[in-house]
Amino acid sequence: MIDFRYHLVSIVAVFLALGLGIVLGATALQPGTIGFLYKTSQQERRQIDAALAANGQLNRQLGSGWCWSRRRGPRHRPSTGSARR
Repeated sequence: MIDFRYHLVSIVAVFLALGLGIVLGATALQPGTIGFLYKTSQQERRQIDAALAANGQLNRQLGSGWCWSRRRGPRHRPSTGSARR
């Protein structure tokens, strides 16, 4: 059977490790982590901006194509999937 003293020592060791991890995480590792997260968020913001710009350009192209097909009449409009013959 496990002695109570060993059980108490293991519980104290677990809580000591937990406290040490919280202290290190809150103080020593903070500047590096914040810098990394800031750089990563800036890169993601640039990717989002590029995707939004490409989306806007594609929407403008789609809009101009739709206007062209409306001027040409129903014969030249793209098919909607239903076959008329």
